[in-house]
Amino acid sequence: MREIIFRAWSKIYNEYSDVPWAAMSLDAYGKLIVDENFISEQWTGVKDKFGTLIFEGDIVQYECGTKAEVIFKEGCFMAYNGYAISSYEAYFKICPEYSPIDGYEFDIQVIGNVHQLSVL
Repeated sequence: MREIIFRAWSKIYNEYSDVPWAAMSLDAYGKLIVDENFISEQWTGVKDKFGTLIFEGDIVQYECGTKAEVIFKEGCFMAYNGYAISSYEAYFKICPEYSPIDGYEFDIQVIGNVHQLSVL
C-alpha cells in the first residue's frame, strides 16, 4: 500500500503551507476537506524522472514537450493536456501500479503547479 500524502495551497498567502490539522476532516466519500482558505492536493503515488513527488494540481512536461495538468478523474490520477479532441488523447493515466502511462514511460518532469503557472 502506498503512503497517502497531502499538501495544501494557502489562498491567503498564495503558497504551499502546513495544513492546520484542526481545520481538516473527511467527507462521507473519504475526500479530504480542508478549511476554505486552503486547497488540498493528494500525491499520485508517482515521482517524476528526478524523484520529485507528483501531486494533483502539478503541471508536468513530457520529453516531447507536451505539458499537462495532473487531475483526479474517474478514480485515477491523470495528466490532462487541455486541448485534445478526445478523452483518449486528452488524458494520460498516472498509476503507481504500472510503469508505462498508456504506452508512455514515466519520463515526465514537474515544472510547476496550477496556482503559479498558466501554461495550458
